[in-house]
This record gives sequence, structure tokens and C-alpha cells, in this order.
Amino acid sequence: MGQNHVNWMTELVTGTLQIGTQLDGLNHLQIGDRVYNGWRTRAIAEDWGTNRLGIETVPPVITRGILVDATVERGVDQLEVGDLITVAQVESFLKLKGIDVRPGDAVIFHTGWGRLYETDGVRFNSGEPGVGMEVAEWLVEHGVALTGADTWSFGAVPGENPERPFQVPQILNAKHGVLPPSRVL
Repeated sequence: MGQNHVNWMTELVTGTLQIGTQLDGLNHLQIGDRVYNGWRTRAIAEDWGTNRLGIETVPPVITRGILVDATVERGVDQLEVGDLITVAQVESFLKLKGIDVRPGDAVIFHTGWGRLYETDGVRFNSGEPGVGMEVAEWLVEHGVALTGADTWSFGAVPGENPERPFQVPQILNAKHGVLPPSRVL
């Protein structure tokens, strides 16, 4: 889909796993027919799942977690659909709290959107606030191990370029091996 050729692999289960808090494996998002580390989809997809890069290959995560509250800088309780969190806002918040992001950190973004999960499902699923490509690149430059937000995907929806839907989680996951989207509700 789109000029960026975003594609997905989904799992086959007897119930849904895409609810509540979750972490996706490196086999979830694709760029065309490629997943993380250049693996072709046809090389890892089998009748009953994938033979590599699944969530079962992610070891226990023990790392420092940083919560970036994107609502603080704007002085609101909740960001709105499509609102972009910028690097300037992230750095301003971190400076205010006296925190530096280091390699291996988990950086989680609070947008206030998660409160809609149980109270207004239609609005919750209509789109979401989140980071854009500028912050995605910043996260990669800082060596972040995983990231997430209180949203249903990761990155603003609609995104910065309608021709490149879900580009933020796609690039973080498939190109750089950063584990998004971690959904923390």
C-alpha cells in the first residue's frame, strides 16, 4: 500500500491478539516483500506462522524505561487525531525532567489517546496522535531498543504523507529493528 509499499504479516490464532497492551515482533511489518534484516517474506512465511523474527524470539526485556508525556509540553490532557510530536517537544520534555535518552532505552509516549480505549472506541480507532518521521529518526540515532505509545499503532494517523501510510512503525521495525509498536494502555 502506498509509495512506501507498506505490507503486513498477520498471525493465525483462534482469538485476536491485537487488543490491549502488546509488542510486535520483527516479522510484523514489511517494506514490499522484505522484513527486518532483508529477509524476504517467502523465506520466512510458512503455513502456520513464520520460521524467524516472531515475537517468541524476543528475549525478556530488562532496560531503563522513559515515559515522554507529550501532553505536558502542550498543556493539554490529550492530543488529537493526526497531531505530530516533534523532536523539539521531546527534547524540551526530557530537558524539563533532566533525562537523557541512551542506547538500549525503551521510550514510551503518552498522548492521552489511550483513555479513549474503553470509553469511545469509535474515536479511538478513527486515527491517533503520535510521532512523525523526524522523531523516528531521532529514536534510531539514540539507539532506542523499543518504543511505544498509548495508541493503537505507532505514529500519527493520518501520517505526514498520505501516500506513505504507517511509515513510522514500518521504518522503525523493518529497517532498523526497533520494536514498535508497543501499545501500552
